Amino acid sequence: MRADNETRSIINALLEQTKAAFEARNADALIKLTTDDPNMLNIGIAKDELSVGPGQLKERMQKHFAMADTITLKYGYTTIKSNGNVAWVSSHLWETLVKGTRKLLLDMRMTAVAEKINDKWGWSEMHWSMPVEVAMPEPTAEEKAAEEAAAKAAKEAEESKKKAEEEKRKAELKADEPPTDQSFFDYY
Repeated sequence: MRADNETRSIINALLEQTKAAFEARNADALIKLTTDDPNMLNIGIAKDELSVGPGQLKERMQKHFAMADTITLKYGYTTIKSNGNVAWVSSHLWETLVKGTRKLLLDMRMTAVAEKINDKWGWSEMHWSMPVEVAMPEPTAEEKAAEEAAAKAAKEAEESKKKAEEEKRKAELKADEPPTDQSFFDYY
């Protein structure tokens, strides 16, 4: 359900504070934006970026922030929905990390859940991901031969079916023709 204007405004402010914490590379500021739940789950894009609770999140973010001299975060299309004291967010976002002359642009998706606990909204869960191209690997020589044989068999079966249907149609037409040893008038 669409968030009411007040909740929407609060969650937008939470998103902006998250952006500010990232750009300041301030793990403590980011932790202050959470619900401080010991079971809070946060999943990042790297294989080792999974944290449970504020302590693991702080450690992970300190490691992340140390990778760059500067970080910028930009939100794209964002949806905010809510029901009571729970809101959920989906957003397209870009994070740019710069270290010396090197630059890394991460084109990501973020989903997050925020909860209002003791009159304070905070993140209780976040998941960041990166879209990837999905393509099946090339078949092995054996798989390719089997696929080609199956395609050939399917084509032959289709051609055989069409031929049988054509022969049946011709037989039906032949049955409707007058015998050749009778005249037209004898037949009708």
